[in-house]
Amino acid sequence: MHYQFKYAGPKPVCSQHGIEFDHAKEDRFIYLETLVQLIEAFDKCPVEGATLHFGIEKHAMSEEALYEKLRHYIADLDERIKKEVDEAAQIMQHEIEHVQKIPSLSKQEKDVWIRNIKQMHDYVMQRAINKAAYHAAIETLAQELLKDHIEYLVIPMEGNYQHLAKSLSYALDHLRSPVTSDYKVIITATGLALEFDIRNQAG
Repeated sequence: MHYQFKYAGPKPVCSQHGIEFDHAKEDRFIYLETLVQLIEAFDKCPVEGATLHFGIEKHAMSEEALYEKLRHYIADLDERIKKEVDEAAQIMQHEIEHVQKIPSLSKQEKDVWIRNIKQMHDYVMQRAINKAAYHAAIETLAQELLKDHIEYLVIPMEGNYQHLAKSLSYALDHLRSPVTSDYKVIITATGLALEFDIRNQAG
């Protein structure tokens, strides 16, 4: 199946009163272009034991290009996306069933709540697609860092990149051969950046 990447938005929270959005739970789509650029850079310029500095190009790739490039680097990408989408659909169905069983709500309140949930179906599925791609890309990047024995990775401090750094640290820690890592914000000639310190690598 051919999936499509596009920005959906923050996590929706549905109720009988309407639909609100949790802006603390941002759509993972915003990180995909950066991850693809980092993975491509390792693929083209492997340098062992180095401190790698990356400048991130903004809006350099189309959504279709993002999808095709990730499929190139992640063989089971579509399967991973399908699993995430199926799980998201199950969660939505369980939520509907839960609402139907709330005794304190009137039928009208239940109908409104369920209608709000169904209204967000495509939105939630798109977030699931983006989330699956994000985690697959993070794991691929962690494997590339380990393979090339990179000691330091420095990327510009853009938006909420600390979330990306946290995810990458988690992925390194959960590799088959776990790798200790840490990150911090540093000042460079071009502004703030994230310095990723990757330690305890074998070989």
